[in-house]
Amino acid sequence: MEKVIQKLIATGLINSASLSSNEPVAFNACLFHSKSKKTNTFCFQHENNEVKVDSNLKIELVNTDNIPAVKLFLKEQVGMDDTFGYTENLVARKEIFMLKESEAIVATSECRMSDSQPEIADLGIIVNRKFQGKGLATQIMKMQVNRILQSGRKPICSTTLDNIASRKVIEKSGFYCSNIIFDINFKNVF
Repeated sequence: MEKVIQKLIATGLINSASLSSNEPVAFNACLFHSKSKKTNTFCFQHENNEVKVDSNLKIELVNTDNIPAVKLFLKEQVGMDDTFGYTENLVARKEIFMLKESEAIVATSECRMSDSQPEIADLGIIVNRKFQGKGLATQIMKMQVNRILQSGRKPICSTTLDNIASRKVIEKSGFYCSNIIFDINFKNVF
């Protein structure tokens, strides 16, 4: 692996990489040739035990009528301009949920069932900025963890280094950090 990485760097085919610590041989080979590295993303696995939920939140499956509102929510809350069918795909697969208050979307939650790893489901939550800091993300995450466990899958999720609030929600919901993705810049080996 080290010789392959060295050759790729020497021929100019790569000068950087994003690499997970869960691939130790490749990770170590890249680390050996790095001039800098930066933590990017924490990846989490769940303990695979149902979690206690003290909530009466009514999370509903998003349907096709809700797609325009969900797309607007995503754009306003995280800057995602879904012009490529992401939301429609999640709706068709029954993998996106929402929490509403009156007609306003308070939060969305994705439970993406992996096709390539049928034992895994990837969770994600976005809470409207106006409703953050009230424990909603933790309640929703716990509810979705239990939904995934009851379906016979194992929940996973991730968050970036700088999203401390998300990391706290994830850890309160029974997840542990299983690996880290690093951005690595390589030194010149010529």
